[in-house]
Amino acid sequence: MGLPPKSSRVDSTLARTLVIACLGSLRKDDILDDVNRATLATVLAGATIVLGGSVLLVRGEDTESKLWLRGFSNAECIAPHPDIPEKAWNSRIRWLSGSFRITGQTGVGGEIFIRFADDGLVRRITTYHDYEYPSDVRLDLSTRRLWIATKGLRGGISAVAHLYLYDLESRIGTSIEVDPDHVPTPCSTKAADRANQER
Repeated sequence: MGLPPKSSRVDSTLARTLVIACLGSLRKDDILDDVNRATLATVLAGATIVLGGSVLLVRGEDTESKLWLRGFSNAECIAPHPDIPEKAWNSRIRWLSGSFRITGQTGVGGEIFIRFADDGLVRRITTYHDYEYPSDVRLDLSTRRLWIATKGLRGGISAVAHLYLYDLESRIGTSIEVDPDHVPTPCSTKAADRANQER
């Protein structure tokens, strides 16, 4: 996400100014939540370490991924539509004074879209990748964020996964690549497992 490929040194005065500004912001817990703090850390290329009058910027993707995964795990499940054979979503969500609809599907060509009732525009949230499809859709109304996980095989060979975060207020989305082994089991799968156990 715009990080330098290797650690790099920057002007110490400017760096210290950035560090102080960041630390001051990070204390304002009522303003910045975990994901925002991770994004802020990424702007500074992760953890910042003062070394002999200069500053070494250390990559921080691991910390960022953990915070994204935590936010995703805490969100509520949006279950796939029960009447569609292939795993697909078609859910209308009431929100504030209006509503929005989540649609999409897994499988070849699968993507996730959102349409707000107030403007009727259909916005694509996920980015299509060959052999990588939406696997889980979750919503956290307390933070006004929609989360999507996609999983698959990069080039049909190696496992890959992405998390997508869509801000319902700004109507802007972003995404990061995460370790496929750390992505939680799809919430719809867990619900189906519980239903089978109760039969």
